[in-house]
Amino acid sequence: MTDLRAALAEVRALAADTRLRSRFDVAVGRVAEWRYADSYSAPHRPEPWHAERANRKGGWRAGPPSDEHGDALRIGFDSAGRPVAVDRVWRGESDMVFEVWEHDHDRWVLFARDGGDEKVSLLFGAPDRVALVVSAAGRGDDLEVERITWDGDVAVRGDRASAAVTGWPSAHAWRAEVDGDGRLVRILNEVSSDEFRDDNRLSAESVEDGLLAALDLAATIEPGRPGWQARFHAPATSMRPTDELVDVLAAGIADAVAAAYRDAAMRETFVIDLRPGGREDDSRDPLPGVIRIGTRPFRDRMRRFSSTNGDAISRLGQGVEDGTVAQRDLREFCDDETLAACREINGTLAPGRPFDDPEVERAREALGLLGAALARWLNHDTDFADTVEPFLVQVRIGHPFGGRDPDVDSMHAVDADAVAAWRASLRSEVAPDDARPPEASVEEARHDRAALERWLARRGLGEHAHRIAYEVARPVLRLLPSAGARSRIGGPPLLPPGEPWPDAAGRPLTFLAALDLSELPAEELPDEGWLLFFANLDFEGDEGDFEGEPTPNEEGAPARVLPVPPGAEPVEAAPRGQPFGHRAVAPVEQLLLPDDIEAPGRAGLDPAAAHAYEEIASLLRYGTEDQMLGHDHWVLGVASGAQGYQAQEEVQLLFVGADDELDFMFADGGPVWFSLSREALAARDWSAVVAEADSG
Repeated sequence: MTDLRAALAEVRALAADTRLRSRFDVAVGRVAEWRYADSYSAPHRPEPWHAERANRKGGWRAGPPSDEHGDALRIGFDSAGRPVAVDRVWRGESDMVFEVWEHDHDRWVLFARDGGDEKVSLLFGAPDRVALVVSAAGRGDDLEVERITWDGDVAVRGDRASAAVTGWPSAHAWRAEVDGDGRLVRILNEVSSDEFRDDNRLSAESVEDGLLAALDLAATIEPGRPGWQARFHAPATSMRPTDELVDVLAAGIADAVAAAYRDAAMRETFVIDLRPGGREDDSRDPLPGVIRIGTRPFRDRMRRFSSTNGDAISRLGQGVEDGTVAQRDLREFCDDETLAACREINGTLAPGRPFDDPEVERAREALGLLGAALARWLNHDTDFADTVEPFLVQVRIGHPFGGRDPDVDSMHAVDADAVAAWRASLRSEVAPDDARPPEASVEEARHDRAALERWLARRGLGEHAHRIAYEVARPVLRLLPSAGARSRIGGPPLLPPGEPWPDAAGRPLTFLAALDLSELPAEELPDEGWLLFFANLDFEGDEGDFEGEPTPNEEGAPARVLPVPPGAEPVEAAPRGQPFGHRAVAPVEQLLLPDDIEAPGRAGLDPAAAHAYEEIASLLRYGTEDQMLGHDHWVLGVASGAQGYQAQEEVQLLFVGADDELDFMFADGGPVWFSLSREALAARDWSAVVAEADSG
């Protein structure tokens, strides 16, 4: 039996220095034969059901790609028929190294590119009977183990665990079902990580223990969530003639829409929205698509709360939460002939196929013809019960680069006046002055809870207005330009007396901000001393990166808060890292509503009312069109990050947003924020600060 801890130690050491490119150059010398495959497939992988689980099943190609057929996966085999080197060939030239394989008598070592990272895996067992895979990425901080159970020649189950330093472990199990001939029918999955959420984040010392605990948990999971299914995902070898394909698909998908509509049993329907894609894990496949069935109560509430015309359509997905919109995956309602035709198009349009492949363009054209046919069929030849006028079936399936308004095809099946009436039924009922009040009114609401309550009430939030204005809204400090202030964003850096410049993985951090606490009028904060903020803005580096990863305030971390005690003064230092512009800032107190993606739900609002809340929160934070407040820097704030996340800890100590004037932009336009618990703030425990950063 493999010693898992020994295997983990080995794979972590290898991941610390993968040298994929140089290993590939050596491996090429061992290649006895090159073979080619579609670049989205993995026919050489010995891991059981690898291609199916990744929905990347494909086959071998006759030879290298020609100029007309773009790219391919090139796989080099040694004299024993084992893969040793894998790269991508683009128009005859290698443009990216993907894998290097090294072989021992009882295991394989795989060095691979996994997204933007490099990953190392140890595979134990025979080439056709892999029993264990141990992997590490992130220079050894991200770990994964998978145990595979076999029944004869068939891999029937896998127990997989993953864990990362500063993260939580998770457990995953899959189970394969096969037919009487041993052909795969489907793979069921299940994931569990909740058992670990109450624990502290893993450290470098505890990550292996967390991983092994998750592996034990995985063995107890009974998979029940369908993943790969032959009916939906088994590849088709080619496409039939376009006219025949469109005829089969139009009839089959129209029948599926009718069946799905009956199954949903919604009343007072004003729209059936047919769009490509499916469940989140199958969103790459355009067909057969999903339908959303919108009802008059949802439409009328959206018109009442949202100031944007047409939000009753663009926000349909949010109505699924409260039952005023139904969603159905059409795959569950299609017959086998329709699904087979769907796979012909989905397979042709799968990622990795050359853009200018004639068959790919034919698949796009077929989608365009199919969209027009479905719009006519569903709006003219199909009866739907319990609809309200004006009603429309809106078809979004079409040529992916056609730039087509989804209502256009509908106009060919329904007269233009009917479509215009349907569009008119989506117009907002919000008065313009309520949606975009004058800047003076917004400014008043920033400083007066009663004024904020009146504004909330005018937007239809009367039953919630007082509670939101007096309990949800928070007093915060916006950092605005002030020539005479000592606090600053960017600019000449400061350090605590006698402190060295902070760095991470040998790279100096960038000085972000200095707050003179005597200038900040907040009871929660000390009335003297300084806080100095640093972060690694070299986000393209492999080490010291904290994009999307909360990081503690400790030596060597990619973000730091350095306090200067009362009675001491910070000292100026020569700039290091990636310095940006300078702005002296002073705090201005105002009210702000939490604007992360979960804030309306925490405030007790349904999806429609949430839009009124979101618009008001945005105006409080950013200002009106006449006076946009571009200085998005806060202390004690509740502003969310660029991706809409809530800060990890309760108190937001500092938020620094992207700022064109200062030439500050983390990653592609995201913020950096520092936060801590109220208990830690009361104890002045700056070591408890957590920093986060996000791409825009």
